Amino acid sequence: MSKICHITTIHPTFDTRIFKKECRSLVNAGHDVTLLAGNAQSQTIDGVNIVGLPYNAGRINRFLAGPKVFYQWCLEHEFDVYHFHDPEFLPFAKKLALKGKRIIYDAHEDVPRQILAKYYIPKFIRPLVSRRFERMEDACIPHFSGVATATEHIAERFKPMNRNVMAVHNYPSLKELGEFVLPSAKPSATMCYIGSITRIRGAFDMLDLVGRIRANLNLGGSFSPTSLQLELEQLDGWKKVKNLGFLSREDVVRTLDESQLGLVLLHPTVNYKDALPVKMFEYMAKGLPVVITNVPLWKSIVDRCHCGLAVDLNAPDQIAKEVQTLLDDPGKMDAMAKEGRKAVEREYNWEEEEHKLFELYQRIA
Repeated sequence: MSKICHITTIHPTFDTRIFKKECRSLVNAGHDVTLLAGNAQSQTIDGVNIVGLPYNAGRINRFLAGPKVFYQWCLEHEFDVYHFHDPEFLPFAKKLALKGKRIIYDAHEDVPRQILAKYYIPKFIRPLVSRRFERMEDACIPHFSGVATATEHIAERFKPMNRNVMAVHNYPSLKELGEFVLPSAKPSATMCYIGSITRIRGAFDMLDLVGRIRANLNLGGSFSPTSLQLELEQLDGWKKVKNLGFLSREDVVRTLDESQLGLVLLHPTVNYKDALPVKMFEYMAKGLPVVITNVPLWKSIVDRCHCGLAVDLNAPDQIAKEVQTLLDDPGKMDAMAKEGRKAVEREYNWEEEEHKLFELYQRIA
């Protein structure tokens, strides 16, 4: 048994990847797991010892004050492994590594590419910020005992710098999501989207689609920026939207059970083209055919699994026609639902991925 400390300065305490998947899997494997989380309530849940550190979580403090507080705590508490999840903590994790601590960096995103799409960073300086962050990240990677990445693409970038890199995909847990209901057994034509609601994540595209077809939209998540909600409320499609707000994991499952079709209409920006949207696999796990943006990586999965449609965001009329045709064909919907679920049971599930997490820990032991 190892003493393991997972560290997140900014993610929610019960983040799906951090708490519900990685921490709980490590506890079930017999390890002593502590989760150090910003502004969390200190308590023990599902065998995970949660320790909350208070600090002002505004955007500036997220980069400056928070990581320093967490670094000092780590210096004062001894663990076998420190596993951190936030790029803001990279310089401090490097300091810990230089003091002889075993460190795992969990790269959820390809951050340099993600920076290029950050709306709150002036567009003309994004490339500079992206390059500087990438140089800093690359300088830290060789000092860590291991790196867990959410995609193979990120893993390939880090492998030349560190011999213990493992892609641990953020696929859904079948235990959490449970069984599925065929679309034909649901009473109404309802699509859903669950996740952060932004322009580049297809907010306007979804509202345009629901306004064109005979269906409603279950919309779960937070608007970013918050003013985006006011813009969307002015659109004709809004009257067919059920605005659910931020959803607990239990509410996510309930919403998926009440929906017939899952939307992943993210814009094909540089930071998304090699990403694997978790929501797509959650939809598949719950028997929802998916409608995805025509990104080659996503399209290859959907085509191979026969579980949905890949659409061109520049052709809204064609999207509406294809989606309406699918909604009008219960047999095809059910067939896609079954194939999507089979694919998750066979390959795209956390129960398979957790073994890769265990292997990474074994490598650095």
